[in-house]
Amino acid sequence: MTFFTLFVSTNILLIYWSGCGALNSYSILAPNAIPSGFVDGKVASEKILAALDLGDNYRIGHTKVFFKAGVLGQLEEMREEKLSKILSNFQARIRGYLMRGKYGKLQDQRCVHRHTPTSA
Repeated sequence: MTFFTLFVSTNILLIYWSGCGALNSYSILAPNAIPSGFVDGKVASEKILAALDLGDNYRIGHTKVFFKAGVLGQLEEMREEKLSKILSNFQARIRGYLMRGKYGKLQDQRCVHRHTPTSA
């Protein structure tokens, strides 16, 4: 079970990541930052945020990550853009695969029509 809690202050947004859900959500922004099988959440968060080059717009505590106002929205936009690119690429590949299958069937039908003897 993953908990994702936000606390809003006047100029700082406090975000608390408990579990791997939020970490997995944002790891898509820096896929090569974390080696496979990596389990330490704090170090993984540090590596992801360092790879995103956010400057001094965040601070990492023992169990929480503090963002300046607007940074989380920026991260969400980056994540949404990345997911959109991945999904449209996936859809294009699936559509191409299906079209190649239909084209192959049409080619087979043409060959059968050309080589069938006609009765006169």
